[in-house]
Amino acid sequence: MGIKNIIFNNNENIYNNFPDAIIVLDFMRNIVVWNKKAELLFGYTKSEIKNKNIMLLFAEDFERFNKIIGLNHGTILKATTKSGENIFVDVTAYDAHSSAKTIVSVRALSNKFLELQNLLDDYQTTKMLVSNRDSFISNLKFDFITPLNAAIGFSQSLLDKVCGELNEKQEKYINIINSNNKKVKILMDKVFDIISLDANKKEFNFKNFDCLKIVDFVAENYKNIAEKKGIPISVSSEIEKRNIFSDEYAFAQILEILLDNAVKFSSNGNIKISLTHPDIETLEFHEIKIPNGYSELSYLRVDVSDEGIGVPSDKVCEIFDEYQTKNLLIAKKYDGTALSLPIARKIVHKLNGAIWCSPNAQQGSIFSFVLPIERMSFEQ
Repeated sequence: MGIKNIIFNNNENIYNNFPDAIIVLDFMRNIVVWNKKAELLFGYTKSEIKNKNIMLLFAEDFERFNKIIGLNHGTILKATTKSGENIFVDVTAYDAHSSAKTIVSVRALSNKFLELQNLLDDYQTTKMLVSNRDSFISNLKFDFITPLNAAIGFSQSLLDKVCGELNEKQEKYINIINSNNKKVKILMDKVFDIISLDANKKEFNFKNFDCLKIVDFVAENYKNIAEKKGIPISVSSEIEKRNIFSDEYAFAQILEILLDNAVKFSSNGNIKISLTHPDIETLEFHEIKIPNGYSELSYLRVDVSDEGIGVPSDKVCEIFDEYQTKNLLIAKKYDGTALSLPIARKIVHKLNGAIWCSPNAQQGSIFSFVLPIERMSFEQ
């Protein structure tokens, strides 16, 4: 007997012998037929549920339930049992226009499906939380940076005598305000850089560019600062490939961090930037996966050496960790934030490279990083 035809049959045994839960509704969506399988699935006896509205079972999905009536194919809906448990069921609703009745066939889903559904729900929840987090971070950055930029701009205008002459005390205090606001902005930029990198929200723009040109540009920007401390900066290159495939801005940012670090923690000596191709042993030591057919020419190594205060051998790993409070204390002494090196490490890793620190033979430290420089390194 077809499922549509059983609504015209008043034989209760037919309802009870049907393999699925069968519910028949009147034109008001009230329950008039309730078989044994429905009782087992939802927990209500026939006397408890009869003449109750079907909304009692599908309260959370009632709008979707109404939409599937007459479609004559199964749809997954969420239902609620007598005990208050939420379950997922496969529902087919046939509309018999001639009798103004609706017959609903409900099939319990397997535990495996329920597990998959729970995973899907967890995924959707996580996706929503991530979306909310990203929106929150974006708004938070705007809320921090906007007033800081305004404070820096207005205080600078006062120092530029836009509003008239300042006495010595006024100029001193406004200089302090301006300087500290700039420091806070630098700190906030670094904090949001770390958040962006950890959340995989930092976008990278890979293209071909002249790496030596970028190195010379960054070095030139720091020469004036270094020369005031009597520290010369030199650049040497032994590479065969000047044109590399990577992110130009990210490459410059890594180099700026290392060079800024070298200048900041040095009071004398020399700073040297050298470009080479690393040997295979170095790549393997730093756990860089080398595709078949690649050689040392497929990678670029940049060393920034200084003769500053140096890094103790037992601290070379900690300096790349943003959560090491000792690093923060040292950085404060030299007017830093201890966030720059962790940012450099995160960027290098995003570019499929490695970064490390080793002692200089004479005095100070050598900060080194290796990056793949061929297009296929990023496409594999």
